Amino acid sequence: MWMKPFRSGVEAGKVNISESTHKLIKTHFECTSRGMIPIKNRGEIEMIFVNN
Repeated sequence: MWMKPFRSGVEAGKVNISESTHKLIKTHFECTSRGMIPIKNRGEIEMIFVNN
């Protein structure tokens, strides 16, 4: 499953998105940056929590 590498850094009850997804929704949702997170087979990418 392609989402499996993201699971290791997810906190229960929070929506975790990539920077590319954030660019699409940032005018509709308040978000908080998690910083650069190492993702298996992709290197480090910016990850963001959706707050609401």
